[in-house]
Amino acid sequence: MAFSSTDRPSVSVLIDNFNYGRFLPAALEGALAQSYPVAEILIADDGSTDDSCEVAGSYAARYPRIKALRKANGGQASAFNTAFAASTGDIVCLLDSDDVWKPDKVSQVVEQFAAWPQAGWVRHKMSCADEALKPLGKAVPAFRGSRRIGNNRYAHVEKTLTFTTSAVSLRRGLASVLFPIPERPFRKGPDLYLDFMCGVLGAPGFSLDEELGFYRCHTAQMSKGAGNFRSMVEGEIAMTRAFLSLDACQGYVPTHLYKHEMVAAYLNSGRVLDRQRLRLCASGLASVRRLVTAGQTRLALLQTAKLLYGFLLPRSWIRRQLRLNAWSAA
Repeated sequence: MAFSSTDRPSVSVLIDNFNYGRFLPAALEGALAQSYPVAEILIADDGSTDDSCEVAGSYAARYPRIKALRKANGGQASAFNTAFAASTGDIVCLLDSDDVWKPDKVSQVVEQFAAWPQAGWVRHKMSCADEALKPLGKAVPAFRGSRRIGNNRYAHVEKTLTFTTSAVSLRRGLASVLFPIPERPFRKGPDLYLDFMCGVLGAPGFSLDEELGFYRCHTAQMSKGAGNFRSMVEGEIAMTRAFLSLDACQGYVPTHLYKHEMVAAYLNSGRVLDRQRLRLCASGLASVRRLVTAGQTRLALLQTAKLLYGFLLPRSWIRRQLRLNAWSAA
């Protein structure tokens, strides 16, 4: 669906929630305070056992735009599927209930969709903050500059998108193709599925350099692997492998996956020249050769460098990540 700069497309906000009753009010207040009014806010509670349903119900009773949806626990993808099925907006904006948007987030997203009719998605950066929303001085995801991203399938599958759930918005036409998200393999991290699928579909989009929300960092969040670095690495590997089981990507395996797996092999063996690491490096080079065959020479060189970086990743870096509980999939 395309619309001109004079149109006023309707916007649906899809919120997933599980036992984040303490964070939910801030997420809702941020959505309600948008300078471009959203048409509806759908909260899909994924079987919470805290006061989340009471919080959502109290807001729904005060604001007709808010709909509180309850479902049995099924995971993050299941919650977003429930919210999307009940939505009607021309644009759908995803929001994790522990994150908060800045007031002009929706207006800037709508502006980009109007300016680029071919864009199926818009993403932006999020300012990292602690549990009390105190800024931490860094942002996610780590891309540089505002730009259009075309339909280069290999570049998308190579995770140049790196969607962050609360920073991604979809035009309804594209969202209708992406949803429902497969629930079992993406019980956690449905943003990775959306990320990869936009590449598989060749869906162009727009990346905004602005930080239009706060990404709350705390040990309970899914992306922190419950505060365990090893769990985070293994979780990323499992989700990427799950995606490849759904879509073979023409036999090409994203090189970042091999980097993750080489880190995991090092964590398990403690040896740089571990046999598993050598096998992974050989497999990664096979995928690079596939890029060369497809005429993607420049990307092949870039991914060769990334693969070597993953293989030679210094032990001091891994130890630092273990200390910081911070993992970047870039």
